[in-house]
Amino acid sequence: MNPLVYLKEKGLRRAFQVIWRFKLPKLQVAIVAWLTRGRPLKDKVVIESHNDFDCNGGAFYDWLIENHLNDRVKIVWRLYHAAPADLPRNVSCVSVYGPSWKKAWAVCTAKWLTADCTVADKVRDDQVSLYMTHAAFSLKETKGLVEVPSSVDYVLGLTPEMDDYFIEECGIDTGTTEILHLGYPDLDRLLSGIHTSVYVPCAHPGKKMILWMPTFRKGVAYGRNDSGASFPYGVPLIDGENSLNDLNKMMAKLDMYLVIKLHPKQDVSSIGLKKMSNIILLTGDAVRESSFDNYDLMLDASALISDYSGAAYQFLALNRPIAFVLSDLNEYRVGLIEHAEDFMPGSKIMTYEDLRRFIREIASGVDQYSEDREALRSKFYGDWGAGSCERLARFLSIPSLDQKKNR
Repeated sequence: MNPLVYLKEKGLRRAFQVIWRFKLPKLQVAIVAWLTRGRPLKDKVVIESHNDFDCNGGAFYDWLIENHLNDRVKIVWRLYHAAPADLPRNVSCVSVYGPSWKKAWAVCTAKWLTADCTVADKVRDDQVSLYMTHAAFSLKETKGLVEVPSSVDYVLGLTPEMDDYFIEECGIDTGTTEILHLGYPDLDRLLSGIHTSVYVPCAHPGKKMILWMPTFRKGVAYGRNDSGASFPYGVPLIDGENSLNDLNKMMAKLDMYLVIKLHPKQDVSSIGLKKMSNIILLTGDAVRESSFDNYDLMLDASALISDYSGAAYQFLALNRPIAFVLSDLNEYRVGLIEHAEDFMPGSKIMTYEDLRRFIREIASGVDQYSEDREALRSKFYGDWGAGSCERLARFLSIPSLDQKKNR
């Protein structure tokens, strides 16, 4: 595009952001790639995830640390937020966006590059680039929104039966990129049933908890707004303080808790939710800063309320009740995939009363969709059990401590 036309359409501020965030880093990578050409690559893995240290990247990282592979392999995180104060041995951090010689050096010298969202293009044929996705499946029509770069060698997929979905929705060029069927690292977290060591339950131990994980409608990035509907608390169906108080009273009467975990990209600048007895609101920042993750919350949940989010299909691995809030479907601008109803093995919530009905069902132990969930779970995940991280490490030929001893 003509620079003058771009400036006129986007403005000087946006142009500066693009140069700072994307153009300068690419220039630095090109310079470092030239300086390091011909040198052996290092036993180094560069990782990026959806909200830092979460999703598949976070689960794979946890496995590497738990198995002390950071004694053998250097790990570099590409982060969207500030780096933690304390990091294990051989772990460092750089920013996803903006210029950084340290980041350019890591990208140009690492044997392995992994990403859940934002891919760092590899610069050499002998590097391995892996896109793990931050959600195995989503009802959203992502064709044209998600485009896996041709520099990616491998994409983690579901079962082979679902390959056509990935090829279509993620724009995968099968001539350059191969879909792997090794399982997902985040499934290891769910199927293990083990919480992170720092996790403190968000609700009272021993009481039923329903987890609500709405996808973002109004994002924080460049004014993106995926829904024409407006919600004062960023949550569909909760249209004001009266309905919120009513829902809290209902949860208290049933002796249950509702944990609402907002999407990390959701704009929360206008959301003000007072502390309530039986409803807990968690932002993406709150979860990240507390050093636990979505899987801790899912393990505690008796049921999940979702909508168009991929979170439902992570929770599916546990085969517990799921509900889908579709109340703003007509205003949802992204749209859904074809035959979306075939992938919703749970209650469809269109009204506030539907929401109350689902909560009462969970309180009484009613589960109408168990067989439907099990069928979809088998279609998506086959007979995978835990062990996805180990299978992935072996596939990538990441050196183990045993290999080091045998050298």
